[in-house]
Amino acid sequence: MISPRSAKTKTVETAVDLTVLALAIAFGFEVARACKVEIPQGLEVKATAFAMALGGTAARWLRHRRVYG
Repeated sequence: MISPRSAKTKTVETAVDLTVLALAIAFGFEVARACKVEIPQGLEVKATAFAMALGGTAARWLRHRRVYG
């Protein structure tokens, strides 16, 4: 099967997805802190890494489904 998108296009799409996700996660933690939510030490890094991995995988899967049906 030949991909309709080049490797460069896929890389750019992934970079944009992960950048937006990283900004949303950081914003979410700031909102939580502003609402006086206690975030245990070390949880932010672990939660961010998990959300980035899960979100990146979901974005690639959704894009794959959109392109290939």
